[in-house]
Amino acid sequence: MFQRQLEACKAVSYANSTGKRVIARGASVGRRKGTCRSTYWERYGKALAGNRLFSWYVDIEWCYWRGRITFLDVGTRPDVRAPLWSFDKRIAYRRSGGVGSRTASVFAQGKFELCVTKLGCIQQKQPWLRVVVNGDGTSSFRSGGT
Repeated sequence: MFQRQLEACKAVSYANSTGKRVIARGASVGRRKGTCRSTYWERYGKALAGNRLFSWYVDIEWCYWRGRITFLDVGTRPDVRAPLWSFDKRIAYRRSGGVGSRTASVFAQGKFELCVTKLGCIQQKQPWLRVVVNGDGTSSFRSGGT
């Protein structure tokens, strides 16, 4: 019985989601010049029942003007939604390009663990996201690692 309950907690599939919005057009506030956008990218693990167990996010806000990035702010965050799962740490983070460039690229990877007190950790997942934002307002991503 316990083994069956434990199996129900394991991550068996993975998916992605994204959200985008335009913050301001033609803005020139402080370091933010041009059109500004905000986006988040999510990689999450799901249980056999279809419920989300954990999520790994990359949040990016950027402004662009005349094909160049004029402002860039990047953050990563975990979200644990199921008992026994925990976020261990961010294991990788790389950023290239940025302000003054035509593109900016971010790679971020986190580590999540399924731990049972007496048995220790019985499953770990390391989702990653690679996000590229451009000076024309477009963005793209790749993900994996779980």
